[in-house]
Amino acid sequence: MIRVFFRFFQYLKSFREIIGAKVYLVFILSSLIGFVDSVGIVMFFPVLEGIDNIQKDIPDNYILHQIKSLLAFLNISESVATVLILIIFIFIFKFLLSFLSAWMVADLRAKLLMQLKSKLLTAFSKMQYLYYSEKSSGYFVNLFNEQVTSASGAFVNLIQLFTQLVYATIYVIFAFIVSWQLAIAALFIGVIVFILMLRLNIFAQKLSKKSAYESGFIAKNIIQVIQGYKYFLASGNLNKFNMVIRNSIDRLSNWHYKILTTGGFVSTIREPIAVISIASIIYIHIAFLGYKISVVLISIILFYRTLNSILAIQLRSHLVMESIVGLELIIEELETLSLNEYEETKNLEDSNFFFKSEIELRDVSFFYSSNNIGVSNLNFRIPKNSSLAIVGPSGSGKSTIIDLLTLILEPKKGNIYIDGVCTNEINGNKWREKIGFVSQDCVIVDDTIANNIALFSKKENKRIMDAAVKANIFSFINSLPDKFETKVGERGVKLSGGQRQRLFISRELYKEPEILILDEATSSLDSESEKNIQSTIDALLGKVTVIIVAHRLSTIKDVDNIIYIDNGEIIDIGNFNYLSKNSKKFKRLIKDQFINNED
Repeated sequence: MIRVFFRFFQYLKSFREIIGAKVYLVFILSSLIGFVDSVGIVMFFPVLEGIDNIQKDIPDNYILHQIKSLLAFLNISESVATVLILIIFIFIFKFLLSFLSAWMVADLRAKLLMQLKSKLLTAFSKMQYLYYSEKSSGYFVNLFNEQVTSASGAFVNLIQLFTQLVYATIYVIFAFIVSWQLAIAALFIGVIVFILMLRLNIFAQKLSKKSAYESGFIAKNIIQVIQGYKYFLASGNLNKFNMVIRNSIDRLSNWHYKILTTGGFVSTIREPIAVISIASIIYIHIAFLGYKISVVLISIILFYRTLNSILAIQLRSHLVMESIVGLELIIEELETLSLNEYEETKNLEDSNFFFKSEIELRDVSFFYSSNNIGVSNLNFRIPKNSSLAIVGPSGSGKSTIIDLLTLILEPKKGNIYIDGVCTNEINGNKWREKIGFVSQDCVIVDDTIANNIALFSKKENKRIMDAAVKANIFSFINSLPDKFETKVGERGVKLSGGQRQRLFISRELYKEPEILILDEATSSLDSESEKNIQSTIDALLGKVTVIIVAHRLSTIKDVDNIIYIDNGEIIDIGNFNYLSKNSKKFKRLIKDQFINNED
């Protein structure tokens, strides 16, 4: 039991570290509320004594004597009406304190939600790409939404647990003053109940962990189905995924059933315990101890308050165990993310930084694991405003090179230099601000075309239209009823594949990058659109640094250099004419695509 309470204090400490020491003010208010409530209860002594008029057989109770002395000191009449009015004011004051406490808890909970989501958002934005690639989107969504909500619920229950602990302590102190036998009985019953229920709390926490992980699994698969709904529907594979999700839902339903059943037992057992305990206390006080009725009634009220607080402690501890998993998972993830975040340096914090000379890779190697080598011993240079194409079979390491150039991966061996400065000393975020990146997977947000192009930065209409013209999508946008204010739907579902790709390209052109990376950027375009995009790319050659990953060799005929990579190693490097004459593998690639070398 002591170990359990120690864990509760550890949880409270974790919450304090997130939202500050203001959390302790709630307990100060709780102490005051418990004290005021107890004073209000014992103030009924004069009322009961006045009604029953049985002061001659048994001497005044100590606390009754103190109340009478206080009323005399304040020059307040001991009449029933006066005392009842005083009691009313006492409980109105208690209400005001309780409302203030509830407001503080609501304020702290809102602050906790904000802090947890902000911390996770910051940690997500700093996490290494390699760590991200090992997790599912459902895992992050579940953590950000469901587990944060669970943690905030655990906070409220933990506050209520300690509040009830404060109440129980104050009620027991007053009970000792009124009747020490009552206080001992309350403590004895409370400890027995708490020990009996403790196992249920531990059982609930184990179930909650299983439920949390199952929720994450469901979220992951639901996101995958929604994102690939058209494919799964058209290919007849939807039922397979549905079966996996349904099995997971069945498991989650079973965990929830057990959690709710346990919680239901804990909450409903309170009343029978209270009734049995109160009946026992009344019988003992009247039959054996011979107390007068006023002491018995006040004792019963204090006992009921004490027992209620003890049972509330039990219930809240159960709810804490049930929902604290959210906090544990979040803290664990934040600690893990802190070990897997980019170590940004200060060298390029100056917003006036410009890419001036060249990018150079010296003996660069990267491997995902000992048996999964990405690239090895890369040596090449990319002068400013030059153009470079990277070609090779699937899985040869093309995307890994792009990830290295954007600094979302760090070399395991060797170094990358920008203008002679090692990337270890370069702020990756500042570097990436200079890059326009068009991947083969279109990233379209559920908003207007204008916001997709400007991506929520300050919208400059002329720049937006110029970018649309360059990406060969302006005519299509202009034909729409709402033009640039047209909503494109989630992931651009209202657009065709080619339109999504061109919209994506227009966003990167709006950015006016110093370096433009095109990773299979024209793969989803028809021949006419590809020619127009190619014209745009050709117009940029010599003005910005262009890096192209391509399977279609027709898109790279005019670049300055082409790297042919296979199995993570550079096989050949040179311009199109050079490789078409001197590289066997490049010649085979040309032959496979039926491209005439003389065109």
